[in-house]
Amino acid sequence: MGLSETITEGEALSIIKKCQNYVMDKLEIIVYVRNIHLITEHFRWVHFKHIKNEVNCLAHTIATESLKKEE
Repeated sequence: MGLSETITEGEALSIIKKCQNYVMDKLEIIVYVRNIHLITEHFRWVHFKHIKNEVNCLAHTIATESLKKEE
């Protein structure tokens, strides 16, 4: 049984907007946005949601600690 629906949250508003609208532009980040949209084709429903940095504190701490362990 696979996932068919997903909510993707992020604190980078510009990237969330690009993912929501999938507007092609000349920024280098569009390569990642294109890859995100290729992956989302496998889902029945996808929602991109912007969250404020304060709300994303736990995810930031986990990512930071993970990067420290890799050094």
